[in-house]
Amino acid sequence: MFVNFDYPVGANASDPLTGRPPHIREWAEEARLPTGRKSLRSPMYFGCNAFVDHEIGRLLAAIDAHAPDALVIYTSDHGEPLLSHGLPAKGPAMYDETTRVPFIVRWPGRTPESTANPNPVSHIALTPTLLDAFGLETPPFLEGRSMLAAFTNPAARPNDVIFVEFNRYEVDHDSWGGYQPIRCAFDGRFKLAINLLSTDEMYDLQTDPQEMVNLIESDTHAPIRDRLHAAILDWMGDTRDPFRGPVWERRPWQPRRTLCWRGSVRNRKDDGYERRVLDYLTGLEVEQWVAERKRGGA
Repeated sequence: MFVNFDYPVGANASDPLTGRPPHIREWAEEARLPTGRKSLRSPMYFGCNAFVDHEIGRLLAAIDAHAPDALVIYTSDHGEPLLSHGLPAKGPAMYDETTRVPFIVRWPGRTPESTANPNPVSHIALTPTLLDAFGLETPPFLEGRSMLAAFTNPAARPNDVIFVEFNRYEVDHDSWGGYQPIRCAFDGRFKLAINLLSTDEMYDLQTDPQEMVNLIESDTHAPIRDRLHAAILDWMGDTRDPFRGPVWERRPWQPRRTLCWRGSVRNRKDDGYERRVLDYLTGLEVEQWVAERKRGGA
């Protein structure tokens, strides 16, 4: 079906990789894809997606026949670079080709037809949203919050910022990359990616949708960069990110290093669901969520 099909690639397929983090340049070099490509020919990839589309059609037909008022959500776990920035596949990169995925909602009588909400949402909100849709309580240990309002109101903005995280891929074999922890924040226009073991990136998706100009050291954009950086640090703290620590704050472009790492003990909050843990320091019932570790002594 797709043997002679040519998919036109974007301008960033010829990205010279100027200003890119070293791990991106190394990855593209390892892939050794031809530069200057204008199209992509991949019959297996496009055939796979055509087959999925066909099966989705069968599923929707069954829903229409047996549960026509059902809430239906279509989404995906990730995208594919398709030669963007010289990259052959998904992995330790926060570019839109990989991180921006479909999110389509159909709910007869609830969602307005043929409308699009331009504001950012995240998969982490899916479970709270479904619980909210069916009138169920959302446990406090869930990190996302409901985006149900965006289903019925195309102008609703459920989040000021959404977050994307990456630690490792290819666990069962050792291709390119290895351990590449990344924390990313996106506000609907600006995207900041902290590549912990490499250099960082920030892009303006409104003026630069191909993500060709890295603004990480732009003085003009420093206030935006610092705001997103603070949002990442707050998110890591609020969600008890197991990789949190001062290394995420000590970036070469960040002169104001007000480290939030204080050596304190972070007991898990009582959420009414999980069995209560005892205080890390005393072994007694927890009296406070954050306790300063005492200095000195054996």
